[in-house]
Amino acid sequence: MSSQNTTISGKVLGSVSGLPPEIWTMIGDEIQGVNNLRALVRVCCAFRDIFTPALYGRTVLKLSNYQPDKIHSEELKPQLVHTKHFEVRVEEFMSRERSYDVAMNDQYATFVARMLKAMPNLRSFSWYDSPHEDHIPSLMLRNKTLIDALKSRTLLSHLYVSFDYQWTDEEEQSLNCSIPLAGFRNLTSLELYNIGGKEVDEIQGITQALSSSPHLRKLGLGLGWRTDCEGIPEILLIRGEGDFLLDLCSRYHSLGMSPLKLETLRLGHGVFPCSDKPNTGNFLANLVDMSGLKTLHLFNGLVRGHDDEDTYLNVNWTLFDACICLRQLAVSRLGPALRLWLNLDNISQSVEELIVTDHYPFHSSELKEFDSLRLPKLSYVFTREVTVGSEPDEWSDTDSEFESEADSELSSDSEADSQDSNEDDPREESERMALAKHPLSGSKTITVLDRLYDGGVNLKRLGICLDLDTSWGRFKDHLRTLSQLTQLRLNSKSVRSGGYPSKQSSLWPDAKRPREIALEYAKLIKVECSSLQYLQIGQWVWRFTNSIGTHLHHPDQVELRKLEYDELMSIELFAMNTFASESGLPEPETEHEEISDEEEDRMERMLAEIGLAYREGRSVDPSRFEA
Repeated sequence: MSSQNTTISGKVLGSVSGLPPEIWTMIGDEIQGVNNLRALVRVCCAFRDIFTPALYGRTVLKLSNYQPDKIHSEELKPQLVHTKHFEVRVEEFMSRERSYDVAMNDQYATFVARMLKAMPNLRSFSWYDSPHEDHIPSLMLRNKTLIDALKSRTLLSHLYVSFDYQWTDEEEQSLNCSIPLAGFRNLTSLELYNIGGKEVDEIQGITQALSSSPHLRKLGLGLGWRTDCEGIPEILLIRGEGDFLLDLCSRYHSLGMSPLKLETLRLGHGVFPCSDKPNTGNFLANLVDMSGLKTLHLFNGLVRGHDDEDTYLNVNWTLFDACICLRQLAVSRLGPALRLWLNLDNISQSVEELIVTDHYPFHSSELKEFDSLRLPKLSYVFTREVTVGSEPDEWSDTDSEFESEADSELSSDSEADSQDSNEDDPREESERMALAKHPLSGSKTITVLDRLYDGGVNLKRLGICLDLDTSWGRFKDHLRTLSQLTQLRLNSKSVRSGGYPSKQSSLWPDAKRPREIALEYAKLIKVECSSLQYLQIGQWVWRFTNSIGTHLHHPDQVELRKLEYDELMSIELFAMNTFASESGLPEPETEHEEISDEEEDRMERMLAEIGLAYREGRSVDPSRFEA
């Protein structure tokens, strides 16, 4: 769009609305959904010129869709001039007839460089890397032509790179999972996840980029360490001494740089806020000025060291005592030490949002930590919880018949570790006494709402795992008290479950498919919670279109609209992936494809066969669930 067209469009719109073109551009940036923008572009010439940049502001390139011998002649689209956000996805390339060769990297990298040079307005570059060719394609991110083209984008402020190394069996392949950072400058956001180069080289490159970006506001780091994925949650396999963060802070401080005034800090696998070395003090303060930090995401889940013992990462929470402005905290688990830290006066008065990402073991004793949590401003909770009994020996789970013995043993060990680590803490003892006076009662099926001391009455956003067939009555009672709730996400409480909501949860004879059942529940939920504006049940997300504040008395009065992919991705609660894939940190979904009726039927047959085979002590017969 030329500047002359912009001026003309601005005059036309200004004469109609009295608003300058800059305001219309801001409006375009806020509109979510490709279909909405396309409709606006078709309204008139002025709208076309104003909203076209927003329509084509995001470009996604899947390299596997292109053949290497033809990609050099691929014609670039003129709309690339509008691109502000460029995503490159490196996935599996070749079919069985042809294997991937390292020589193909140059062809693909040159094509990406061509596209970058056609994007003068580029602000954000994201690289999602998950190939299955021994990470040979990952090397193209070290291609000089590509990197030079990326560095030449003078408006670039956000750099995001995520590899998928943690699933590989060869640690040597991790050396391919890296990006040379020297020369990047003036970044406001830098995120590197599952990186696998030599740690000394990675630290040097990161510190160079940080020292050249004094106005950085977001930093996310995670190493590509392997995980044991057989159990739930996964167990991180520690490599080396685990002092990457300590060494990074020391290196940055040695350059004489002032601590970064970050607003968001994300520390994933291998970037641990703790150290076994003596006299390290608050080493993190050498890198980050904690006083302005608003968002903190940490991995603090299960780790396995050289002694083959599984323990929870022992985070040094005192490193974050100066976080007086902390608003959102995302962690793998809510353990005793973290809960005590959250209950400190200066922390409890600031934290408003709590995200807990671990799929807790079915007998985890740590769910009780929610009972004594005291966050008076808590307005957003996201958890992966399970169904439990009202007494310690009544833990149960309707989907847990395949639970491994290792899960049970791990839970027992975790409980013992928690007791040992806190038996001498007077604060812990006083809170245990308080819990004894406030036992859970009623239904055996509870949620985090039953555990929070105030029942979550001030929540505006809530994401939980819920069995609608066993928990609807109790959950409905909670909905009536959540007068401020505007966003709600409901998922299956078991990662082993099939279609959600299940057929057993249907209250309607004609609603048998998960999407039909979900829609009927959505209407019921809106009737019970009039403040609700957005709702996700399983894979479906809706916006209620009734006037805000209207009290509805019957489900037939509810009006709702299914959200487009771009719309739901703009809402943090709904965008969050089921698994924490960014080095153990919460990650947005990258794709959303609705499961077909046929696939739902197949999944149900598969689960039924697995359950039957387990009970009969035989091998699973795939022919019983294949169509």
